[in-house]
Amino acid sequence: MQKKEAQKKTYELFPATELDIPRMMEIDSQNMKQYKMLYESEWNDEEEIEIIKENIERAKVLVYDDGIIGYFYWSVDGTVAYLNSMQLDEKYQRKGIGTELIEVFEAEVKNSELEYVELTVFKSNPAKNLYERKGYLVLEEDGPDAIVMGKKLDY
Repeated sequence: MQKKEAQKKTYELFPATELDIPRMMEIDSQNMKQYKMLYESEWNDEEEIEIIKENIERAKVLVYDDGIIGYFYWSVDGTVAYLNSMQLDEKYQRKGIGTELIEVFEAEVKNSELEYVELTVFKSNPAKNLYERKGYLVLEEDGPDAIVMGKKLDY
């Protein structure tokens, strides 16, 4: 997904830099607002910023019309690639872009020669349906409202 047409304009995926983090966090806050309100005592934006910085070499931003409209970043835990976050501005959701982002993520993982991917998602998050369509299975509960999902990648 290097260049795609979106309403006759192109969007492109670029490596993220630390300068992109404020916009990444803005999109995260927009999308995760209801969860942040529910889990305010457990949510820590500063911690997330540090995790992004630690994994900036595995972070991508999606740019459309000179602005960041989405991103993802992932980390490695032993032999597992963990999708820490994948977010897309609300205006661009439900257009197939999220599906393309997850495919790019999986391609990056394959290039790193890792076979397994995992992520955590709230049970009520609509993105859960995307992950299920892409073959992710529930591995375990993560508290009362979230689940860990995973997938073995095909080579």
